[in-house]
Amino acid sequence: MQFSSIPGKTSAPPATPSASDEFSAALTNWLAEARSAISHDPRTADRYWDRFEELLLRNGALERRYDEIELPSCGLAPWQRARITSYVDANLAKRLSTAELAALVRLSTSHLRRAFKASMGCSPHEYVIQCRIERAKTLMIETGISLAQIAFECGLADQAHLCRLFRRQVGISPSAWRRARQLRRVEAPEDAATVKKHNEAGWLCLSPAN
Repeated sequence: MQFSSIPGKTSAPPATPSASDEFSAALTNWLAEARSAISHDPRTADRYWDRFEELLLRNGALERRYDEIELPSCGLAPWQRARITSYVDANLAKRLSTAELAALVRLSTSHLRRAFKASMGCSPHEYVIQCRIERAKTLMIETGISLAQIAFECGLADQAHLCRLFRRQVGISPSAWRRARQLRRVEAPEDAATVKKHNEAGWLCLSPAN
């Protein structure tokens, strides 16, 4: 069969779109629709981004974890950020999942990861861990309860779990950190008194003679 109108010559049949061409066309279509939906319908735009990531995963184009990729995100709205932070602070003693936090602010888990990273500089999971460690520090300073009890109060499995996370975040064990803080609190009044005494002495020396 000839596909050319030039006598005596034939041309190749029209090229069949390859799988990569179809994939590129699908991505272009999804991105265009997502872009048009962002301004007036964020939830629909969020579904488009989920579909976009699904296409990437299906075609082997996405190999890194969510917290290692950079996809467009406008971050959390102020009310979403406030709701998540207050909820985490009030529920540190229990297990907190990314899906639970996402439902709290009416986002999908993938959208929350992107928006949270854009607003807070870390993933939701990392933020919860940081809050647990800060709560543990407060309890170690203000109470005399055991590390095992502190781990329970902070929503961690056991003392060993607390020690692993604390050392990873702070660089030393919680018991060493607690001893250092207790020692500092004992020495602080003496240091303050010494500084005050030296300052007063210096002021007297610098005061003009009558």
